[in-house]
Amino acid sequence: MQSLQFKPLHALVLVFGLALGCSPVRASLTKTVAHEAKPRPVEQVEVLLDQAPQKPFTVVADLEVRAIESPMAVELMRAEAAKAGMDGIYWIDCATPSSGMCSAKGYVYGKPKQKLEPSAPPRIDPNTVAVR
Repeated sequence: MQSLQFKPLHALVLVFGLALGCSPVRASLTKTVAHEAKPRPVEQVEVLLDQAPQKPFTVVADLEVRAIESPMAVELMRAEAAKAGMDGIYWIDCATPSSGMCSAKGYVYGKPKQKLEPSAPPRIDPNTVAVR
């Protein structure tokens, strides 16, 4: 019986092939505008493949995804947008239909609700004398 021999080139091809074929699914969302909203159901997030929203809107985030295929990537971006409370995603760009590498813009209608930062206490100048 013959034994299987691994040569360095075979090992390199195997590792490279596994790395390409088993790339992890990754989604990222980068906020571009301060935006505070509650998460919403995925079904409520619009996906506009070839048009901009028809109502006034503000882009609040950039989304990027790497998945097995582009349709899965779009659904992952939609899920990320839902977690961040966005109304939808548009300007969807996928390298190729089957590549799984896509990006999009996340938006909210109107102006985004911004989280109010607590105001700082008034600064007291030690050189000022209080008058009663």
